[in-house]
This record gives sequence, structure tokens and C-alpha cells, in this order.
Amino acid sequence: TRTHHRRAAPLPGDVVFFDNTYDRNGNGKLDDELSHVALVEYVDDDGTIHLVHKGSKGVVRIQMNLEHPDASYSPEGKSWNSWLRGAKKSDPQGTKYLAGQLYRGAASLWQAQDRLQDGQVSD
Repeated sequence: TRTHHRRAAPLPGDVVFFDNTYDRNGNGKLDDELSHVALVEYVDDDGTIHLVHKGSKGVVRIQMNLEHPDASYSPEGKSWNSWLRGAKKSDPQGTKYLAGQLYRGAASLWQAQDRLQDGQVSD
């Protein structure tokens, strides 16, 4: 089993990675890879992933739904994707930077520990 993966949905305990959560290199472009991480707390039956992360307001819970990455809310009003990056003045009006849009991948660190204990090299 790989430590880093791109399966359909991360599992509780996984670390998820995001790109372009802020302009780390200051060039005004969306080209900042691996700029944020969060931990998966649990996953709902509809695929909504509940995460814990440290953002501008401290440690908070956010949601991400990879089946609907461009939607903030379900038709019933359930939070599907939290905002991870605010739009800048230079962005087109209506630009969204939602968790599902900025998702890069996930890693199961508990698998890395198991592999290290077994003497295997981590991916």
C-alpha cells in the first residue's frame, strides 16, 4: 500500500494536501504547489470529508466534497466545500477557491509508520 495516494476519498486520520491556498512566491499566479495541509476527521456517507486545519482564524473544522469540488453547498444547504483562499482584486468576479478545487492528494501516515516498522522504504 502506498503512503501517498489519490484514491477517490481520503480516510479518517489521513493528511490531505492542497495547492494554491496562498501566493507563496508572490508572483500573482496560481502556481504554488503543496501550500497547505489538513487532517481528515471523518467522512459522511455522501462523500463530504470533514477536516481539521489551522487557517487564518486558528484551528478550525472545514469540509470538502471531491464529488462536487466547485459547489460550496448541496441543493439542500449542506456545506460541501469550505473556502480555502479568498479572491483577490485581480481575480475574475465570482472566483471561488474551495477546498475541493485546491485538493492535491492525501497520505496515510499510519501506513508510513507500519512500513518503517516492517523495514520497508516509504514512497
